[in-house]
Amino acid sequence: MREELDALGDARGRADLDGAMSGFLGSEWADHQDPVTALAEQLTDDLTSALAELGTAPAQLAGVVATFTLQDDASARLRPFADGSGLVMVSDAVLTAADVYAAAAAGSLARLAEGGVLRRLWRAAGAHRRGAFARDPQVLTGLLRYYHVHQRVYGLSGKLGVRVGGDGGQIRTLLNVQAARFVFGHELAHHVLGHGRAVSGFSPDERLPVCSAAQQQELDADLLAHRASVRALERDLASVPQLAELAGLIAVLGSLTAMLALHSTERALFVRCGNTHPPAGDRAARLLARLSDRHQQFAAMLLGSLLPVTEQACAYRPDATPFDPALPGRVRELETPHPAAYLAKIGALDTLLCRPTGWLVQVLADADPEGAPQLGTGARQAADGEAEQALLTWGLAPALAARTADPGQALTFHTLYSRLRTAMTAAGMPTEQRLALPLAAARLVEDTLRATG
Repeated sequence: MREELDALGDARGRADLDGAMSGFLGSEWADHQDPVTALAEQLTDDLTSALAELGTAPAQLAGVVATFTLQDDASARLRPFADGSGLVMVSDAVLTAADVYAAAAAGSLARLAEGGVLRRLWRAAGAHRRGAFARDPQVLTGLLRYYHVHQRVYGLSGKLGVRVGGDGGQIRTLLNVQAARFVFGHELAHHVLGHGRAVSGFSPDERLPVCSAAQQQELDADLLAHRASVRALERDLASVPQLAELAGLIAVLGSLTAMLALHSTERALFVRCGNTHPPAGDRAARLLARLSDRHQQFAAMLLGSLLPVTEQACAYRPDATPFDPALPGRVRELETPHPAAYLAKIGALDTLLCRPTGWLVQVLADADPEGAPQLGTGARQAADGEAEQALLTWGLAPALAARTADPGQALTFHTLYSRLRTAMTAAGMPTEQRLALPLAAARLVEDTLRATG
């Protein structure tokens, strides 16, 4: 991170990073390998203590280890072992996606509380009429699309900076912590509830029929994870009476943040993923039912603000709205060390991902060198629904093409794109074409693979 910030000339970002690391090294967590490892261990301690207070036998929790991982083939998963122990693995990209939502939600929540009593009542009444309180949903759409393009093309958790000061900054931190607790808690709940090797609702690497018994297990794990995250937050806020009574609401907002982050990940980043749990809206309804009427209404407004935006941000089709490179300059809360040319590149890549089928076929056909029409031929095969044959035509080895087209295998868009780019590069594709043309091919075959999966 230091090298990247130095290369970008981002002195402020470098100073912030160095300050944060100095604070970490001067804290009680300094003996941990890094802040992320320290967070994982703290989350595990918080949740295992909370689960024990809720009646879980200590022996069920003694052999569970939880950690973040750089692997993104599953957002989170539990790996149980024969001796009763278990390993919880959570992709660190989950934290990034959750923070995009937490920042947007915290800004909206903080604005509702600004000003005098009459202004607060006016804003609350307007939010109630709309059933939502987001000031500008297009900002969140842009933030999500920027994140999604980086994941789909580069396999990186790139995001724009969002400044949320004052009370909003504290709310953002609380939502992030509670979102992480919910994700970790969901996997721990699978272990505690004896779900064994049942697929996790956060682990899209296997498929089960809709409404299978595993779906009920997912809902049960959600509820236990929420109870544990509430209990952990109650302990955090015990010395702050004015906030302690809001622990249930804050916890459910954090849980919703996690659900939306995972919902967004599955819709936007996976070509094929597990179908073992209901959509985020259905899962959220179960949690909202646990709240008082007043808190239900408030949480429902948050969901009403963010879920439609999530669906818009996950769409890659001609009527979608790609990332606008001018967004950071137009919205004062946003910041980035990247120059305008880089933002324009991300906007161009997003626009390419939204092109119609006919355009994608034509651009690949036009790029074929004379006498070697493999790009155009493969494009027409993909458009005709012959996904595996298109992959073979584009140069994937038969075993890899079969695995890529296998409806029983999880597949991220970035994995699909990387395989095509590797094959096309090996076939002699010129350097200047190695970004856009494999991306067009991946986008063209994506819909067919989704439909057959």
